[in-house]
Amino acid sequence: MVILSLADFNTWQETHYLLSNPANAQGLLNSLDKTRNSQLIQKKLIEQ
Repeated sequence: MVILSLADFNTWQETHYLLSNPANAQGLLNSLDKTRNSQLIQKKLIEQ
């Protein structure tokens, strides 16, 4: 038996959902690698 908060359970479900699609999982992992290697691009938001 495992006991965890509803917030933690919901986080686990979301992570499982995002990583269950191989293409989506690869995209997320690529983004993490770019972040860790400081390969970020800064863009300005359009003000309305």
